[in-house]
Amino acid sequence: DGNSNHFLAVNLRGVQSNRMGVGARIEIHGAWGIQVREVRAGESYGVSSSLCSHFGLGQETEVEYLVVRWPSGTVDVVKNPAADQFITIEEGSTCSLGTIEVTYDGPSVLCPGETVTLTAPAGYDYLWNNGAVSQSITLAHPGNLSLIAVDSQGCAGISVPVAIASGNDEP
Repeated sequence: DGNSNHFLAVNLRGVQSNRMGVGARIEIHGAWGIQVREVRAGESYGVSSSLCSHFGLGQETEVEYLVVRWPSGTVDVVKNPAADQFITIEEGSTCSLGTIEVTYDGPSVLCPGETVTLTAPAGYDYLWNNGAVSQSITLAHPGNLSLIAVDSQGCAGISVPVAIASGNDEP
């Protein structure tokens, strides 16, 4: 007896990075948020991990974005991949927009009570690494933020990471 849950299984084929995609980070974005898998070659002596990354979707049938962050720095994005399939992503196979500039309207070092707003150019779908999906995000705490912006054709651009530091001894 099977169940009615859905899945997405991802295999990688490296070009610049290693052939099996070891070290890559795979993300799926959807109504539930973000699920992440890292491709590893081995966990301990004599143990090897499957190089196929399996994502359980439960009753969900829609994945908004599949994102692969390769060790080389290349990022591939697949918009709306179908559920219930095994998909292979080749490094650099999706269209790229290059670097997307993120601006911020305040200090890059936050003191208690201060905030900073990061803003991306208009006209994209936004995938911030903290899970936000809006054009602008306001931060009250330090962190390293980056963005993937996807245009209407599914082409993706990535931002240079923005480091927002703490102005005191706050962790």
